[in-house]
Amino acid sequence: NHFLNSFLTWCSYKIFGFSMFALRIPNTIAGIFYVFTSFQIQKRGIDAISRVSIFVILTSSYFVLGFFSLSRGYGISFTFLLLAFWAYLEFYIDKKAKYGILVVIALVFAVWSNLSLMIPVLVILGFVSKMLHKLIFTFIFENIFIIVLLYLLMGIFIYLKN
Repeated sequence: NHFLNSFLTWCSYKIFGFSMFALRIPNTIAGIFYVFTSFQIQKRGIDAISRVSIFVILTSSYFVLGFFSLSRGYGISFTFLLLAFWAYLEFYIDKKAKYGILVVIALVFAVWSNLSLMIPVLVILGFVSKMLHKLIFTFIFENIFIIVLLYLLMGIFIYLKN
């Protein structure tokens, strides 16, 4: 269910050996990126109070932060979901295709971090693909979207097989 976390934990084990800290390094690094992404999101706040409030709300929940101290895929998936949310905000405001593609990539990694996100991510991808389709009609993007869908379908087949 947590393929990306299992792979990153295995890499951490091979590099640092077996210890409780070494097995938690991937989620600890994801926690650092979570805080950084929260900081990026708070920049879109209207005034100082809203920016501080956004940052505190995103980074002070004990239940969310607790996932970054475990060797499970939830912390990594939260990080990629928040990255996708930030990229979606930037894409919605700036209308740059690079943010739309970042949304898709972040959501794919979120699913590989936690397969139970498959259905919500498919819904989000539907909205993003509709916006991207209006923005660009290039052959490269159509192939990237097909590849992402194939990765998601592969995840569904692996999930159903188990």
